[in-house]
Amino acid sequence: MYDRMGSTGAHEIVVETPEHNKRLSQLSDEEIDRVLSVWGYACGGLEERFAFEIRQRIQESGRAGWLKNGRHAHSEVTGTIFVPRRIKYELARGRREWFKEKERCVFCDIVRQEERKGTRIVDVQGDYYALCPYASRVSI
Repeated sequence: MYDRMGSTGAHEIVVETPEHNKRLSQLSDEEIDRVLSVWGYACGGLEERFAFEIRQRIQESGRAGWLKNGRHAHSEVTGTIFVPRRIKYELARGRREWFKEKERCVFCDIVRQEERKGTRIVDVQGDYYALCPYASRVSI
């Protein structure tokens, strides 16, 4: 009656700078490039070891005074072998409703909108887009 699965997953911590009280947004382009490389390396390493369904990067920024405690700016890369049910259902429902109403792909529409506005696109590499979320609490 109760679904069970193994406890396979991964959680990597990325310390973004050796300097206390410095945020990612305060790093030089070269330093940010190194952080992005580490994120890519961490995600690639997770991919090699496990067949993850979902990988995510969590930026630790917190309240404005968060870094005053002398902590290093850091982020987390996590991987799970399943897509959490709530995320799966929300994505599926949203895609279906959008397609039913517009007869178009919601993700294609998002990319076209962001290309027109040009305010939240972080980078484009071929068919891959890095976007800042529309309503994020903190912009990087």
